[in-house]
Amino acid sequence: EYCYGNMFKDCTSLTEAPDLPAMNLASLCYVYMFHGCPLTKAPALPATDLADNCYAYMFYNCSSITEAPELPATILNYECYSHMFDSCTSLTEAPELPAEQLTGRCYYYMFAGCKNLSKVTMKALDKNTIISSSECLKGWLEWTGDEPALHTLTLANKEVYDYLKTHDFIHYWSKEDGATIILLDGNTIDDDPSID
Repeated sequence: EYCYGNMFKDCTSLTEAPDLPAMNLASLCYVYMFHGCPLTKAPALPATDLADNCYAYMFYNCSSITEAPELPATILNYECYSHMFDSCTSLTEAPELPAEQLTGRCYYYMFAGCKNLSKVTMKALDKNTIISSSECLKGWLEWTGDEPALHTLTLANKEVYDYLKTHDFIHYWSKEDGATIILLDGNTIDDDPSID
């Protein structure tokens, strides 16, 4: 636990991150690792075996990051990505979130404060995995800009979209707000004849 926690926190001259090749993570291993660093690009994160809070706050307030790493894990852990990119104000595209099943607080405030974010893909399979995973999406898109015409959100299906919209998880990211919604079959919400 905490093996690299806070390791480079507030290192104001660190612009390039070291390689992080680990495939199996421990609880809190990267928590706050680069908090407040002026990184322009995040390191590759190939791990597929996650742990509780493993990436929590990892890039918190890294305001110069413009490109996020791929996040290949499809099995998630409690708060594994909590606040991971919180306040990364230069980030424009979120890494694809490929997990079909979610878990407690997995994406909790993950992109909060990313005010220039314009593209998000989240592949949770149905509303039941969201309902059963406590606070998994709470705050995940909070304070991500108030220009929905610039937002593109890709989701698995209409059921997930309707649930997120009804429960206000996609404020400024819904069709009604003016955002573009794409289903995994490639259609937009407007193009799908099954969607009113």
